[in-house]
Amino acid sequence: MSLFNKKASRIILLLSLLVIFSTVAMAYVTGPGETFVKLGRFIAQTFGAGDGVVATLRISLFILVFTIYYVASQFIPGVNNNIRIVLALILSIISVIAFPVVLLTAMSELYTTLVAVIVLGAPLVGLGALLYYLPGTNVMWSIIRISLVIFVWILLNVITKAVSGGI
Repeated sequence: MSLFNKKASRIILLLSLLVIFSTVAMAYVTGPGETFVKLGRFIAQTFGAGDGVVATLRISLFILVFTIYYVASQFIPGVNNNIRIVLALILSIISVIAFPVVLLTAMSELYTTLVAVIVLGAPLVGLGALLYYLPGTNVMWSIIRISLVIFVWILLNVITKAVSGGI
């Protein structure tokens, strides 16, 4: 093992231990955790009507809109970088503050549904592709294909039961 790998592994180990011990210390000591609670309350009161989910959605939308405006402002000729940042900040703040809460929750539910479909569908598509591309010429491959079909069937039953509220 080279010297760089030893140094890098030591730094990673020390940083991970620091994160673990600081998290444990914050869980038992009431002082440092109160700072995060106060910060969360401030964000909730500033960006959302007392709801932490709305505040998080507004902050996420602000980051998205700011990024879009900042990248779009590159196409304006003769504009300084500082002016582009200020322009994007002002337009994104105006857009986010005036955005209705109903549309924020609808966007979040749509995004969550799309992510759930991808998370649940990607393994099934992968298993289906594996089933399609496995050769069926040998007895061993046929047993693997049959067991794969049984596994996909069980997995679909579990997903269906979980979606219907059975688990």
